[in-house]
Amino acid sequence: MNLRIESAAIDSLMVRLFDQIDEANMPWLMAAAENLRAAFGAQLIDLVPSYTTLLLHYDLQALSESDAIALIHRSLHNLQPLASDTGTLHAIPVWYHQSVGPELTSIAQRAGLSPEQVIEQHCSRDYPVFTLGFAPGFAYMGLVDAALASARLATPRQRVPKGSVGIAERQTAIYPLTSPGGWNLIGRCPLTLFSAERGSLLQPGDRVRFVSIDHAEFIRLGGDGGQRVIELLVEHSLGFAQLQDGGRFGVRHLGITQGGALDWVAMQQANWLLGNAADAAVIEIPLGGLQLHVQSGGWLALTGADLDAKLDDQPLAPGQAFQLHHGQTLQFNSPKRGVRAYLATPGGFAADPVMGAVATVMREQLGGLHGNGRGLHNGDRLQGNASDAEPRTLPAEALWYPGNEVVLDLIPGTQIASFAGASLFAAFNQSWTLDQRADRMGMRLTGPALRYQGNALISEGIPLGAVQVPPDGQPIILMNDRQTIGGYPRLGAVTPLSLARLAQCAPGQKMRLRVVSQESARREMLKVITALQAQGALPGLAHP
Repeated sequence: MNLRIESAAIDSLMVRLFDQIDEANMPWLMAAAENLRAAFGAQLIDLVPSYTTLLLHYDLQALSESDAIALIHRSLHNLQPLASDTGTLHAIPVWYHQSVGPELTSIAQRAGLSPEQVIEQHCSRDYPVFTLGFAPGFAYMGLVDAALASARLATPRQRVPKGSVGIAERQTAIYPLTSPGGWNLIGRCPLTLFSAERGSLLQPGDRVRFVSIDHAEFIRLGGDGGQRVIELLVEHSLGFAQLQDGGRFGVRHLGITQGGALDWVAMQQANWLLGNAADAAVIEIPLGGLQLHVQSGGWLALTGADLDAKLDDQPLAPGQAFQLHHGQTLQFNSPKRGVRAYLATPGGFAADPVMGAVATVMREQLGGLHGNGRGLHNGDRLQGNASDAEPRTLPAEALWYPGNEVVLDLIPGTQIASFAGASLFAAFNQSWTLDQRADRMGMRLTGPALRYQGNALISEGIPLGAVQVPPDGQPIILMNDRQTIGGYPRLGAVTPLSLARLAQCAPGQKMRLRVVSQESARREMLKVITALQAQGALPGLAHP
């Protein structure tokens, strides 16, 4: 033991006893903690033991730093270790399985062992509890056999289920609550390790012996058998794929756009296949260029564009639910038909909502997997519920792909009367071409120039599908990530059904604009919804 005292804050000192993690340190650290608590008494605000140190937080109104240092020296003079068996020995049951321990196999491969041998080694000894931290009741234990030592994940998980058992370096621990985390998961414990009423089951100085149990015993002891996690690792991404849901609403008065899936029909079809809520979070995959490695398997559903998807080099057609397993690779290549594919998992992909939605809006740096509006990048980990699903079948006729010429229905607005009649005639009687300048904010059409003859406009709110006409006369159809207010004149708004079709159109696609009334558009919308429901393709359409 080499006592050093370091200033840590205005009212805190770091008491450093050792430089290396060693189980032999525990009796000394426990004795030091006991002596410090007794010496400081009411002047001690908090004491945080760790592997080699104790963080001491004292009452600065009662003690100066020099007083506190002197008190530490007096209390630790001639320190003697506590008996090593003073803590409680806990037998902790663990269900070790790939579905709840996605790194079990990789640890085994790295160690040159079988998964069964990893389990045997992890259960073969008692682990002292060094300290509690990171989360309420999170007990840092060690040391695992050197063969099992594993570096933390390069990208932490957004959500680690309660009870997950993990390894980081030579430490092992159980996540007492659902939380983010970057440890290597090998199993799950069914016990409640922390509650506000009882506090933490495990305390520094205690010892833990892990006991392997089967799934039936895990359930009997209170384990959440339906909360297994599907996990996908992004191995390759162009950065365009992103998490989307039904979008954000009630926030446009703040200048925040709605976001959400461009082809909302395909999104809801994917969710329907797995029995999800219609607007559960999915992966929107434009143009392909995405490769996912299955860390822990389960059911997924694929709809929308045919991006030449392959599961372990086997073709995977859109419009179906399918099961995947640990170690498989799911790859999306180049578009064959359509532009945007949608991938769903039971319950929706896990991410913290931002202002009520998961929807990724890159321009606003909101939503998505990390909450910052970023698309999926290499190393990202996606999680969903891996519980057994009862997948449905989507009728082939429910899928839609662009033909030679796509018709977009437009509900005219008041400002359409201020465009030159000849230009309007051309606009609705000639073909338009979808320009290269087409993204989630707006789709630009090229063709006959529209000529606005009205007065300059005061900027005003812009609804979804608004067809805005800048001075060059080439209309822009404003999509989910549009600005909330604008000052260009508008022809009107393209209907939601037409927007879903537009989302599947690639640059160069020929299309026509067709004027429809608000009432006829509404009837068509209800007709399509009814037809889809009758076919069993959709349960309903939220936020159309």
